Amino acid sequence: MPDIELKTIKLDENEAKERAILHNNLPKGKPIFRGDGDWNYLCGKCRTVIGKQVPHGLPFVADGGKPVLVTCNSCGSYNEVPFAPRQ
Repeated sequence: MPDIELKTIKLDENEAKERAILHNNLPKGKPIFRGDGDWNYLCGKCRTVIGKQVPHGLPFVADGGKPVLVTCNSCGSYNEVPFAPRQ
């Protein structure tokens, strides 16, 4: 199963208002996404699994066309999750 390290970004106050953000409030280290695909999404800062077995081509784009952000429940960083890689 391939691991995909996500892009970690810093948000300023204005950008935070314009982005869709999924806050992972699950216990530390527990992925917010779980599926039956072949890809694992890793936090770009600490490599905690954010998405486990994400299907190919699953979109994560909000209105406005910007990638959805997911917080890491281990280190708190914001990770861009644009889409699952295609084969």
